[in-house]
Amino acid sequence: MSIARPLKVLVPLIHQDLSASFAAGLEHYRRVGEMLLEAREQVAADKWGTFLSKYCDLRRMEAWRYMTLAEMAREDPRVMHDTARLILELQTRKHEVRLHRELAAKVIDIGFRALATRLHPDHGGSKDAMQRLNRVRDKCKSIAKRNRFM
Repeated sequence: MSIARPLKVLVPLIHQDLSASFAAGLEHYRRVGEMLLEAREQVAADKWGTFLSKYCDLRRMEAWRYMTLAEMAREDPRVMHDTARLILELQTRKHEVRLHRELAAKVIDIGFRALATRLHPDHGGSKDAMQRLNRVRDKCKSIAKRNRFM
């Protein structure tokens, strides 16, 4: 099987197209924001939340994000490109954090198994030692789930 394009060529192309797809999606979000800004002018302030949930299936915070993007794009059109780049960076960072957390959980499991073979009552250990080991494992896993390892 021959390789059409090596990775050093493909990776920048993938990043470029991802950025372009985010920018295309952002254009739709911007247009929704423009229409929401238009609608807000026609709806009484105390009815805005009801209007959003009833007719747009949106919460206030979601609508606010769309409208903020539209307002920012009005002031500076480059904000669309900058926002697309930022979203791509955030997704990459989230993926890395998830991988770090998964790796930490696996390391904890490996350590637990190694110690459990010695501390389990069936293998010459005690019930008390096994309970302590279980508590430590649970605490470590809890920390691994919520901490950022970067």
